[in-house]
Amino acid sequence: AMDDLAVYFSGQHALKRKVRNEELEEFFRSLQQRIEELSLSSQEDMAALGRKVSQVDKALDEVAFFHEVSQQPQILHFLSDARQLLQRMLRTANLNEEMLGTIETVADLSYAWHALAGYKEAMGNLLATSPESVKGLRALFLKLASILEVPLRRIRQSGNESHASLVSNYYSAGLVQFMRSVLQDIPRLIFQILAQLATLNASVSPVAWPSRISFAELHSYAQRSESASIEVGKLTQRIALLMRGIRETDVAVLGAILVEPKEVLVDGLRRELAANIEVMLAKQSFDHLEASLKDLADQSRRLRGSFEHVQDYLGVSAQELWRAQFGRVVRFLLHMEQHQLLGKRGRAKSSPDHDPSQPIRFPDGKSSGGSFLSRCMAKLLELTEPKSCSGGFRQDWCSSGGALDSLVLQQLMEAVASPGIAAMSKLLALKAAGRVRKVLQGGTALLGDPEHSRAVLKASRARSSEALRVCAASLASQVGPLASVLSSLGQIMLLQRRLTALLRLHGSLDAPLINKSLGVLDGTALVESLEEDAETEVDGELPSLWDFVDSSSIAKEGQLRFRRKLAKTGELHGFAEPLRQLLLVIPEDSAPNGLDTLLALALVQYVAEKQRQAPSARRTSTWTAKAPAPTVGTEAHVALSAGLASFLQQLPRQQLHGTFQVCGFFIQGLCSEEGWAEGALIIQILQNCLELLGFPREHLAEFVPVGLLELWPAE
Repeated sequence: AMDDLAVYFSGQHALKRKVRNEELEEFFRSLQQRIEELSLSSQEDMAALGRKVSQVDKALDEVAFFHEVSQQPQILHFLSDARQLLQRMLRTANLNEEMLGTIETVADLSYAWHALAGYKEAMGNLLATSPESVKGLRALFLKLASILEVPLRRIRQSGNESHASLVSNYYSAGLVQFMRSVLQDIPRLIFQILAQLATLNASVSPVAWPSRISFAELHSYAQRSESASIEVGKLTQRIALLMRGIRETDVAVLGAILVEPKEVLVDGLRRELAANIEVMLAKQSFDHLEASLKDLADQSRRLRGSFEHVQDYLGVSAQELWRAQFGRVVRFLLHMEQHQLLGKRGRAKSSPDHDPSQPIRFPDGKSSGGSFLSRCMAKLLELTEPKSCSGGFRQDWCSSGGALDSLVLQQLMEAVASPGIAAMSKLLALKAAGRVRKVLQGGTALLGDPEHSRAVLKASRARSSEALRVCAASLASQVGPLASVLSSLGQIMLLQRRLTALLRLHGSLDAPLINKSLGVLDGTALVESLEEDAETEVDGELPSLWDFVDSSSIAKEGQLRFRRKLAKTGELHGFAEPLRQLLLVIPEDSAPNGLDTLLALALVQYVAEKQRQAPSARRTSTWTAKAPAPTVGTEAHVALSAGLASFLQQLPRQQLHGTFQVCGFFIQGLCSEEGWAEGALIIQILQNCLELLGFPREHLAEFVPVGLLELWPAE
């Protein structure tokens, strides 16, 4: 400080406007030299220190009355700081052993190690009533560091530094944990205030104003808005006072651990936000889907909006914190739901998203025994039940009990966001894998029976529709349930397909550039993976994906981690095509013989059963009939088409050709009969199956002549 003042009065600085004063410059130079000569090396220096500091302090007090000094506030501020530092130095130097012992005795809290837990509630009440008490609590935490003195005293006397470090770290961690538990009341108070802010509807203007509004209504709204704005100001001020105490608290050293109060606060906000999200999701029963989705979307929007309103006071990004914690809660619940669906006992500790300090409850207390994911998914499956609704291919699902259309799916996106929809899509894929395994095991067991195997072999050699119908009727008790399981599988896959399309749509709308970039990256990684598996020669001059990735990721382990992260990111953007994914790995030689014929018989029995249930209809001649023949819509029986397509996707390609070939023989045999309704239905099922597999609908002409297909117009 003295050197700064001397430079100022020398005039050799940027702001040298008529301030040069050689006498003051020389005066401050001399004071600087006297301060630098102060020493505490000997007893004589200690005795003379008080007198020398008093002389310098008196000189600084007198120079403050000079005209050149008294007219400049910044110079007076420098002088005041210098005098305070000198006085503090003098008091510190005068400390003796007796006074140090007294300070240690007064600050000793080693006796309170087990008694502190009883005061946590009182500390929380103090924070709630007086936000400025944060500083007092900081002083208490610093005094708690004396707890380490008792267990470390004998260890220090023995000179064992390694044991001293271990014991010090152990007790320091206990102190930090206690401090976090006390300061956790601050985030809890903040979220209580945020909940009050979220209920103040009058402070937010309506989304849409009417074209005309009366003066009385406008006056009433203005009054409500003014009172609500005042209440918002009061609540915001309380949050600001809580945060001011945290911001003004310096970094504290508790034992051997350095504690940053702001980091403690952010960690507490993270835990409290996760707890609020968990409670918000657990309250929804989804008995009435639209009402539950609307309520959940409204609650999340209000809580997120109030959090964003005060994020500047908190010093955090509300959106980033919300997305991180919402995603963590959903991923943990998905982990537990997957273990429960597989019949395993999943432990919370096995999830990478488990936080021991803020555990997420599973099950969440509802009668379903799961989480909001399983309840919402069960309601979606109920609305898309093939026996009671139609649609799902190109149109929305419609039934007497309700509809699952674009509006409901948009509400679902607003309620659970992309992480929730992606988690339900994963659960649906797991259920679909169970259905595929059930169909394969059932078919294998059926073909393993000699009697049933002979019936299937006889059907594979049949070339007439009547013979195939007789074989299907003889196996009706076995192939009937097979068709039901395939329809259930198709229902799941169509729902997952729709959810994936919803993710893809919102990903392209919310972040189109990022979405396109991730799509290109995902496609490039897939192509390079296929080239590596095929062991094909690649032109070395062409750039590779790994040329643009960090060198530490080029190793096999790094490439695997990179692809896993890319796959997880792609799930949120809906890059996967559910009907093209492999749910069960079936080697080419392991598929049972006759499985393709068994699938064709299931279709034959299905259309025959539907024909018996439908009113009788006869195909009239195109020369005599004036009215067109009734047609089968593309949305009819689409669940069976999707289930068949998904199951054939898991099998070798010859199984698909075998199934379609047997069905082709059945369709050709219908030409000599009056079973045009059966032909129209099975043609529609097969064409929908081809389209879902990525083939053109005209591909069916490889198994049925085109002229015969024209006899049964599908549309």
